[in-house]
Amino acid sequence: GYTERYACGEVLEKKYYSCLVSNSENSLSTEFSLYPNPASDVLYLKLSKEDYANTEYKIIDLFGRINSVSNLNESGSIDISELSIGNYFLLIKQKERTRVLRFCKAN
Repeated sequence: GYTERYACGEVLEKKYYSCLVSNSENSLSTEFSLYPNPASDVLYLKLSKEDYANTEYKIIDLFGRINSVSNLNESGSIDISELSIGNYFLLIKQKERTRVLRFCKAN
């Protein structure tokens, strides 16, 4: 993250994430399924252990800016209708484990 100072003296903190994305899709495919990809309005995250209540997600753009933070609902649906068209990362946190998946927001 970094801090910007404006002429009026107001300080605005911006938080950015640095993501390391593995090229190995096999390790993720057994635990998570993200569909449809690309998507226009809603993404669905299917978990193999059905532990939706304890799953937090963050949507992060390619510059590392956080666009959305929420807990996953029971249906596993994630509203992406307000996002601009482009590529994003979905950071999924369950207890002590964190995984990153890529998705594309389409028109």
